[in-house]
Amino acid sequence: MKKIFVITCLLATLAMCIGCASPKENRDERKNAIVDEAVAFLKENHPDIYRNVSEKEFLKEEERLKRTTGSMDDFTFNLALSGLVASIGDSHTKCGISMKPLATSVTGVLYPFAVTQFAGEYRLTSIDEGGKAYLGWVVEKIGGKSVDQIIQKLSPVISHDNKVKLRRNALQLIPLKPVLSSIGIDEGDHLTLHLSNGKEKVDYWISAQTYEETKASTLSTIENTPSKSLQGKGIYWYERLDDGTLYLQYNSCREDKDYPMGQMTKEIAGERFDAIIIDLRNNGGGSDGVLNPILKLLDERKGTKIRVLIGEDTFSSAIINAVELKDLGGVLVGEATSGSVDHFGATTGKRLSNGLSISCSTKEIRLEDYFPWCSYGYDSLVPDIEATETFDDYMAGHDNALERARNLD
Repeated sequence: MKKIFVITCLLATLAMCIGCASPKENRDERKNAIVDEAVAFLKENHPDIYRNVSEKEFLKEEERLKRTTGSMDDFTFNLALSGLVASIGDSHTKCGISMKPLATSVTGVLYPFAVTQFAGEYRLTSIDEGGKAYLGWVVEKIGGKSVDQIIQKLSPVISHDNKVKLRRNALQLIPLKPVLSSIGIDEGDHLTLHLSNGKEKVDYWISAQTYEETKASTLSTIENTPSKSLQGKGIYWYERLDDGTLYLQYNSCREDKDYPMGQMTKEIAGERFDAIIIDLRNNGGGSDGVLNPILKLLDERKGTKIRVLIGEDTFSSAIINAVELKDLGGVLVGEATSGSVDHFGATTGKRLSNGLSISCSTKEIRLEDYFPWCSYGYDSLVPDIEATETFDDYMAGHDNALERARNLD
């Protein structure tokens, strides 16, 4: 109920941000038909739509939204509809945020900057040319509010079922001027970034730009920023490390038609190795069954040391694979995942009449039903051995998680 109350307050703010003094009834029947279409799709497909929000509260918020649609431009409506869908509390069930209304705007809608978290610190990883010297600095506040405060304020419009997923998705929305305005951060045509580097503090003004004029420098393109030692070479691939350990990077739960998983598994079966590291850190999911040949091989090779790298991008079916590997004796190394262990999934999608896309889970997946030890619940999969990436690690090109996995007994 608390979450619904916050959404209601946000809708009121959204209405006021576009010139309506209060969220009095102001209906747009075209937009309301879109709401009806979205809700009907969710009710038809979701296995337990009222798990995290009561039917009474959901219907109340649906009506609240319909009463104020006449006060909303297309982007604001998109954000509000996302909030209604997000109240279900399922990362897989979401309404996409369309950039089309902003892309055609002739006024500034985007602040050219990006923030990334490294071991609990928020660092500036993209900025306009004028602020290039501040790349890598700590972002203490944005428009007078801490990054954590902004993330919590955006929580009602972001589909998530754990804190990692919320943070990652919120950081992608923060540069959007109308998003910041909706939570009370509006400094006109500029935004103040409060930065520090441990020795000094700077308030840097950044101007809102249109999509066409947006240009930014990124931390990854700085000349002295080294790259990681092991970069992706495709959907999946493997190589032998210099200590004899086999390293397998698995970036998406789908078959490579030119290099089937069965073919790679046969190649690996011909290798001699005592330890294998399977890297799931960049895997956002797909079909969990694709990895079955590898799982079968490792199950047959009793005594092989299995190390599994997980991280914030590990999501959906990749979570299932990580749990399966742990069940075979694997040790999880890395950071908490954005995917939850027990979760709704097997999504179906629909394009609404106004062009917005919506996805909805059709199945509940409780891994504890298959693996009795797996009692994480509807929350992130956490590593057995935590190995976070610090900012210094990133700048030095040091893969802390891989090193920890390689050095395990």
